[in-house]
Amino acid sequence: MVDESEPKKFKLLTESEVAELLRCKPPKVKRLRLSGKLPYIPGRPNFILESDVLDYIQRERKIEAAGLPGSPEFQALQLQETQKRARESWMKYQFRLRRRNAAKAKT
Repeated sequence: MVDESEPKKFKLLTESEVAELLRCKPPKVKRLRLSGKLPYIPGRPNFILESDVLDYIQRERKIEAAGLPGSPEFQALQLQETQKRARESWMKYQFRLRRRNAAKAKT
């Protein structure tokens, strides 16, 4: 019997749509993007996955619940965020490197 499960669907949002979800202005979304707090797909326009926006909202709620910046819970959460951003940066670097190597191999 063949498994007919549907592929995972995702929704791409523009900065203005994300601003509506976060109840803020588009320049704040741009700052979040450029600071690395909100992953995005570069292009014209920049797209942001809805799941990434929901993850960001959830992270912000955890930070608020963790309490003061000096508390161990807050520091553990900050460490998780830093590790996640480092992984994302490494993956982007590897992607660019592979694309560059593939272009060199073609020539």
